[in-house]
Amino acid sequence: MRRRSWLGGASAVVLAMAMMSPANAQPAAGHSPFDWSGSYVAGSLGGAAFGDMAATGVNDKFGVLGRKSQSGLMLSAEYGRLIDAQYDLRLALRSASMPEHIIDAAAGGGLSYGKTRLGYETLDAEIGRRLQLSDPLALRVFAGVRAIHARDRIEEIALGFFSVGQKATAESWGAGPRAGLEFSWRLGGQPVFLTGGVDGSVLFGRANQEWVFDTFGGTPPFFVLNSSNPATMYTLGGKLGVTWFASPGTSFTVGYQAEQVWNLRQAFSDIDAGDVGAIDGRGHNLVHGPFARVAVYFQPAAKPAPIVGMPTTWTGLRVGADAGMGFVTAEAGNATLATLSSTNTFTGAGNLDGGVAGLHAGYDVQFGPLLTGIEGDIAWSGITGTGRISTSQAVTFDVGWLATLRGRAGWVHENALVYLTGGAAWSSVAGNLLIAGTSVASQRNGYQGWVAGGGLEYRFAPLWSARAEYLHYDLGSQLFTLATPDATYSADMGLKVDVIRMGLTRTFAALP
Repeated sequence: MRRRSWLGGASAVVLAMAMMSPANAQPAAGHSPFDWSGSYVAGSLGGAAFGDMAATGVNDKFGVLGRKSQSGLMLSAEYGRLIDAQYDLRLALRSASMPEHIIDAAAGGGLSYGKTRLGYETLDAEIGRRLQLSDPLALRVFAGVRAIHARDRIEEIALGFFSVGQKATAESWGAGPRAGLEFSWRLGGQPVFLTGGVDGSVLFGRANQEWVFDTFGGTPPFFVLNSSNPATMYTLGGKLGVTWFASPGTSFTVGYQAEQVWNLRQAFSDIDAGDVGAIDGRGHNLVHGPFARVAVYFQPAAKPAPIVGMPTTWTGLRVGADAGMGFVTAEAGNATLATLSSTNTFTGAGNLDGGVAGLHAGYDVQFGPLLTGIEGDIAWSGITGTGRISTSQAVTFDVGWLATLRGRAGWVHENALVYLTGGAAWSSVAGNLLIAGTSVASQRNGYQGWVAGGGLEYRFAPLWSARAEYLHYDLGSQLFTLATPDATYSADMGLKVDVIRMGLTRTFAALP
């Protein structure tokens, strides 16, 4: 609720700014809504009809709880800034949420009621390229990254001869690349445009689930199930509307938007708890509804004087440090890490994530706006996880370190660099078998594979720059065999790692 209120406040601030119609606004509607300079802020408010939830049908002997479709709100706040005559930078925060909904059903001499809640948030960062194809038609193509967080919750309480209840919660998050296309078409000679676009993303992350079946009266829950699985989510969105420039510095848009998300959650399925009934798990969701958007454009400020002594090239040797978070997608045998087993094959290592920190060094050469170079890095890893085999036995995994040797290529604009990178990667993972909390067997395996990613780097001082970077490691698989006097536990452990980190770099370049 606090997050939704914050976004609503941001949208309200933008609306108030639009009403003031600033005198210093730069004319923004030359040939298209993309034909602006300086910067802008925008906010939108819309309705959201949600499709299937993680728990779409909760059935018990008193009635049916749960609905196929529920409604809520979609709020967003945006910031855009021009990089040059053709490229721009945009940041957008969006929240789609359904308020808590209570469903009552009375039958058979008892009372059942349920509560449902659903929502997700996205954070987008992108760079766009503007193309004026003709007087009425303009395009904007863009690419960037997206982060997502989703949560889904349903509760049911059945009050009758037996007072029982069940609760299912699903939470997912992830990050990955996103790209899309926007268009505008001028309608006649007035500053009115038909606008729209499509976008898609692939997001790597994790889905956490918990299901509880309980009786009331102070006794512990009958059943508690929980799991954490690697998840790859996909989104495909679109919107269509009409944009009107009420003044050179203010625009209004009304339209309709929709977004389909696949694998948003990996909730439990086919769970049946007797009187309370089954919870049916779904992982896909379509969110759609009308929206209204207002944007305020600002004239670019006078260009600041260049920093004295700032290098005119990125060519040179560089060294630095990085720190961030790592998230593991791994498989043991043919099952995911969250699948636990009491047989002689361990098939789980729970939720593997943790901090990473290390050093990097490299050399770059700049040719006009293009840059190419090489970089090596090594990072300590705190990525760990535990999978339980039985009530007294567990297996832990510890990713000790990560190292890469990569090439990188990018595009330079003054003190900013956008780049892609890829190459070879290595790691070391230790597995330990625990019985009653004591390690009885261990094994360490080396991994090697490939890594790819990208980042954004900004030079804020003559010899110093800061960067944000995303790397995806695919390190293949290794066989772990942990033996005890009673049994041998083995699994072929595949390992993939996603790292998001920040870095600080010292460049040894010639000063002017």
